[in-house]
Amino acid sequence: SSEDVRGDLHMHSLHSDGIDSIADLASYAETLGREYIAVTDHANYISDPESYFRSVEGVDYIPVLTGVEVSILADGSLEVPKDVLEDFDLVIASVHDGFNVTERLLGAMDHEVVDIIGHPTGRVLGSREPGLENIRWGVLTARRGWATCDDVINTLSFLASGDLRGGLKSSRWLSLMIDP
Repeated sequence: SSEDVRGDLHMHSLHSDGIDSIADLASYAETLGREYIAVTDHANYISDPESYFRSVEGVDYIPVLTGVEVSILADGSLEVPKDVLEDFDLVIASVHDGFNVTERLLGAMDHEVVDIIGHPTGRVLGSREPGLENIRWGVLTARRGWATCDDVINTLSFLASGDLRGGLKSSRWLSLMIDP
């Protein structure tokens, strides 16, 4: 139920492709009873990380983690250097395009700065169904104890079908998101 949701770890603000300020996201999260949020704008939009970090300073009514979502490149490396990512509270690594998804995601899991694997199934609601390789990936990450985040509808449909149940038994946690 919505009362069980403690926080949101995957939100985009006006700093990338979101439509609200960080203060507005925090305010709305507080009205929903959330205990914390993480704003994880896309790295390619953040040209000045220090300015991005300062944009959170005025929000003191709910804890706000300053995060970032980075793309996993074709070779499994991340689009942003490790020394830059170390300054963020939370790093989500996601494949946003293309091919060799499993190899790329496994490569991202080797990066010590990565906290969450985003969009492991590759599904985009209304436009792209998950591939079999990506469904297996979602199970693999859960079995390895990795936190993954995926859209709520997609994840709940996998849970209902039993595809993730085995993996979730050994997973530390599952991060669900609403990200169209």
